[in-house]
Amino acid sequence: MIWSESRKWLLLLVVCFGLLISTSANAYEYPFKVETTGANGHWEVVAKNTGPAPIYAVISLASSKNISSDRSWPVSVLVPSYSNKTVLKIKQKEPGGSAGFSLRTTFKMGDPDAVPDLKVLYRLPFQDGLQFRVSQASGGPITTHNEKGAKYAVDFPMPVGTSVVAARGGTVIDIVRPNKEGSKQTQFLDKANYVRILHDDGTWATYAHLLHFTSELYLGQRVKAGDPIGLSGNSGYSSGPHLHFVIQKNGGESDTSIPFSFYNQHRGAFVARYGDIVAADYTEAGSK
Repeated sequence: MIWSESRKWLLLLVVCFGLLISTSANAYEYPFKVETTGANGHWEVVAKNTGPAPIYAVISLASSKNISSDRSWPVSVLVPSYSNKTVLKIKQKEPGGSAGFSLRTTFKMGDPDAVPDLKVLYRLPFQDGLQFRVSQASGGPITTHNEKGAKYAVDFPMPVGTSVVAARGGTVIDIVRPNKEGSKQTQFLDKANYVRILHDDGTWATYAHLLHFTSELYLGQRVKAGDPIGLSGNSGYSSGPHLHFVIQKNGGESDTSIPFSFYNQHRGAFVARYGDIVAADYTEAGSK
């Protein structure tokens, strides 16, 4: 509680719900916060994003007394990476007496208005010379890809410890790596290790079920297509060792899965289908 000179009060309660990833609820605490500055009946609400991803936040009034603002509630704002943004100004409505408010903030990675570049082709997310069968993909038998954020995901069964590489260049925005175990039991739904890499069009790639503590990437790191990002594993909700690969964007209430195409030397561009055996054969690592 902060008191002004005239004994008016300001109670600021910022409750942040980190809606960071649909693959796992066990995401790290993203460095985003909403602060209020000011006194004597005049305040500014400032959103501070010190992380590598754009953040879409919705700020609402949890409670209020004798105040007015220069924007209607709730207030939505997109805060670019590594930046601060003044969201709104609040002032005491009637002089004399007390005035105060509390805020509630929800936030999510990504720009909901981002337009995916569907012409981009992705290299396969494993090292040259390797080939694997697709065990789950859009249009085939679906066992676990039932949510909006997994509709176009592709699963590649592979031995634990297989090198996983970036399918497209971008910026590392999310990493979870300490989970050791995996099983197709509900207690493992939020126990997948994963890496998320943000692309220039506002989409990101999620590489999930990685082996614990095998990714040496750091938040904000730039990677190129073909760069190693970790080793495959069986962490989280999984029926066996495999890599779960999906392209996503901020879809509002939840992440949205985006359709995409791979390419390699002998097939050119293709959409991975259930049962396909796909080979990584690239003379140069990179997405087209």
